[in-house]
Amino acid sequence: MATNKIEEITKEGREQLIKEREELLNVKIPECEAKVKAAREMGDTSENADYQFSKEELGRLKARRDQINYILENTKVVKNRETEKKVLLAKEVKVKRLDTGKEFTILLVSKHEVDVSNPEKMKISPNSPIGSALLGHVIGDVVLVNAKVPYELEILNITNMK
Repeated sequence: MATNKIEEITKEGREQLIKEREELLNVKIPECEAKVKAAREMGDTSENADYQFSKEELGRLKARRDQINYILENTKVVKNRETEKKVLLAKEVKVKRLDTGKEFTILLVSKHEVDVSNPEKMKISPNSPIGSALLGHVIGDVVLVNAKVPYELEILNITNMK
């Protein structure tokens, strides 16, 4: 029997997953179940596009609920690392890209929390090229990011995530 490795997750990430699960359980899944029921009552389900779509959507929502449950069961909130002055999970890192001079902030989070939609404050995993380059380094270090076109980042500041 395989044992699951407990991964760390930020407190904020865990809270967001719990909130998403509650919305799925209390709003989205019941609404979708009602749509399936209404579409089924229209008659022949084999050629009923609303029924087919609603069933697929319900399956997707339930799969996400199960995925969140699995994540919550197999993660723990990362311990407070205020005294740590190096790049670790749950740290906010201000960096400067040396080839462009551009400064930006990176939040180091678990793989379940990754969000790069805000280029000024990206949430990245320690397993990403940037995350793995920064992990364990301290302010003033220059690290090489192994991307398609490699580049260097200088660590300007490290703080705990808020």
